[in-house]
Amino acid sequence: MRLPKLTYEQLSPKQREAHDKHAAKRDRVSGPYNVWLHSPELMNLVSPLSNYMRWDAALPEKLREF
Repeated sequence: MRLPKLTYEQLSPKQREAHDKHAAKRDRVSGPYNVWLHSPELMNLVSPLSNYMRWDAALPEKLREF
C-alpha cells in the first residue's frame, strides 16, 4: 500500500508548518519527505537530521548521499 501524495491544500496546520520549515531550506518537498508529511512530528525530527547530514556534516561529498 502506498501513501497518497498530499497537496498543500490537503495539509493540516501541523503538516503545513512541517512542510514550510523543510521547504525553507530546500525550496520544495519531494521524495521521502512527502511520505513523512503524513506524520508532521516525524517530519520535524527527520528533516533537520537529513539537512545536517546532506549540507553541514564534515563528511566527504560522496558519503553524504545515503
